[in-house]
Amino acid sequence: FQGRCKHQLSRLYFEQRDYRRALSTLDTIRKQDYVWPRVLFDRAWIFYYQKKYPEALGTILSYKAPMLK
Repeated sequence: FQGRCKHQLSRLYFEQRDYRRALSTLDTIRKQDYVWPRVLFDRAWIFYYQKKYPEALGTILSYKAPMLK
């Protein structure tokens, strides 16, 4: 439940265009949390909006990894 709350909080920061806080909030979510695949997807969008295209692409490739299916 805590991971989901943090995930939603990061989305609020994203909507406010506070990408730094959105990323730092996502960084506090554990990889074992069930929202982790969604976290990767949101991180990719944040990188895209920051014009950090290599990071966005790398994150999407992680999102598509077979172990997350």
